[in-house]
Amino acid sequence: LNVTCLLTTELRHLAREFAGAERTCLIPELTPGAAYDLLQALAPAAVSNDPALARKAVQAAGGVPLSIKLLAGYLSTEPASAEAAAVDGLRKRLETAVQELDIHDDVHTKLQQTIALSLTHLPAHILRAFYNLGAFVPSPATFTHDAAVSVTQADVAIIDDLIQRNLIEVVADAEGVLALHPAIASVAQVRRDPKTVARHRAFYM
Repeated sequence: LNVTCLLTTELRHLAREFAGAERTCLIPELTPGAAYDLLQALAPAAVSNDPALARKAVQAAGGVPLSIKLLAGYLSTEPASAEAAAVDGLRKRLETAVQELDIHDDVHTKLQQTIALSLTHLPAHILRAFYNLGAFVPSPATFTHDAAVSVTQADVAIIDDLIQRNLIEVVADAEGVLALHPAIASVAQVRRDPKTVARHRAFYM
């Protein structure tokens, strides 16, 4: 039986201990241009609103793909029209992102700050659903959309909102299958309702 294990981690010493120096591969961060292109693909309205400010936000977030995806989710509210209020709202979000993220140079800290920014100003019922996702094991483990609704006791629309904000990952080529990035899961686990653990256990029994 041939078994291959792949471990991804931000900790280089852990990677070397797991696979050995000769089998450890360092995956570089996105270049500024690639990070900007990713943000433009995921949040086109925000980027077109102020391209120069969007580039500053990308630089502030760093080159980790998850950070850019979360930034896009934070900016994902598309204006219903070209009214000044909607445009100003997008610009204000870009300005806030630059201010909040352009503080630390450490990649891990930037990611944590981006997660915190993603949760900023979320309504209490959506925040509660997010934290209750902490009952799930992070990726590579997966869970279904139905499981998310049952365990968090949130409406389908709330789970879909968290997906749109890239706080929940949709597993490619698997309809209705979701995952939680370890960095995001670690934040959710801190404030999860203890009852969600029991509901998680009951759902899978």
